[in-house]
Amino acid sequence: DVYCAGWMSPQDISNNSYVLAGEQSPNTARFVKNDSIFLTGSGWQEGQKVSMVRRSKDPNYYTIYEGQSAEIKKAGLLFFDLGQATVTFAQGNTAVAHVDFSCEAIVPGDIVVPFQERPLAAFRPRPYNFQHFVALKGTTKGRIIMSKDFDIYLGEGKKFYVNIGSSQGLKSGDYLRIYRGYAVNDLDPSDQGSLQNLTYEDDQFKEPPTNPKRFGEIPKRSLGEAVVLTTTPTTATAMITYTIEDVQIGDHFEVMPPEAGD
Repeated sequence: DVYCAGWMSPQDISNNSYVLAGEQSPNTARFVKNDSIFLTGSGWQEGQKVSMVRRSKDPNYYTIYEGQSAEIKKAGLLFFDLGQATVTFAQGNTAVAHVDFSCEAIVPGDIVVPFQERPLAAFRPRPYNFQHFVALKGTTKGRIIMSKDFDIYLGEGKKFYVNIGSSQGLKSGDYLRIYRGYAVNDLDPSDQGSLQNLTYEDDQFKEPPTNPKRFGEIPKRSLGEAVVLTTTPTTATAMITYTIEDVQIGDHFEVMPPEAGD
């Protein structure tokens, strides 16, 4: 999972080395595990391990919550992990590589970078009962700003990107408690509309003095947990490990203390 999670970062990567074609090109333009691919660039060495990544964008992008565009812009560029390969033959500025594994199809133009090991997050067993409503601990907090594959609703095993990183103390292996409030800014557009149009029963003697602004006073409900896979100084990638309902883009989280699961 950690090598297929992707990341967001203000720091761009060089596209001087990239996938040129495959052994069956031009008849085949999508390459997966055990395929042979041709790389262009420089400095190739037989036996060299490389990773294929894609600088990506959401082709159907629209704003899911107020302020999302600004947070995504601040987070920087989006990169998807595609797989890893081993150089089997090098000649000048081109090389042949064997795809050792693929997260998804690799295509011509995808960027090739030297392989770098990533720390593996330690998964925490869950011997305790998950509490739907708990007092927030006042620890480091952040927000889910985008997900891998651009999903809006997320379940267990799904990966997402957040607006804080190692500069705020986040590290691989940290666990996050995901929660959602009832204030207007915590709701998706459809729920915001419902909140602004509360209905009552015809036989109520007097409509209750319910002010939508007071919904912000309702305790926030916990939706699930996630583990941090990788971090950059300003962003992080995490994976949902447990959930009792759909997590949405725009939901908030807090970093759980190590003793939270004891």
